[in-house]
Amino acid sequence: MRNTPARGNRGDQQAIEAAPIRARDGSTRSSVLRRAAPIAAFVLASLAIGGLASRTAGGYPTPPSFHLFFSDTIHMKVWLTAGAVGLAVFQILTAGACLK
Repeated sequence: MRNTPARGNRGDQQAIEAAPIRARDGSTRSSVLRRAAPIAAFVLASLAIGGLASRTAGGYPTPPSFHLFFSDTIHMKVWLTAGAVGLAVFQILTAGACLK
């Protein structure tokens, strides 16, 4: 076994410390405000929109999330199964053509 130093304790390398991000005038406070302001605006806007939506959308029925051209669920299953079988046959035929 080799005697290696711990990951953070290498004798030939100096530790690199992260410098605080400073604004042009040298202060770190304005940099924090510049980062926090868009996040705070997003949070406030989403809370306001959610509050208004919960008040106005009380009596409406929820529509289905999507409409397919199938008339019933069983018809959709038949078509999807037929498509899967068709793709399986195509895969077998192309594999057979590659092995000729």
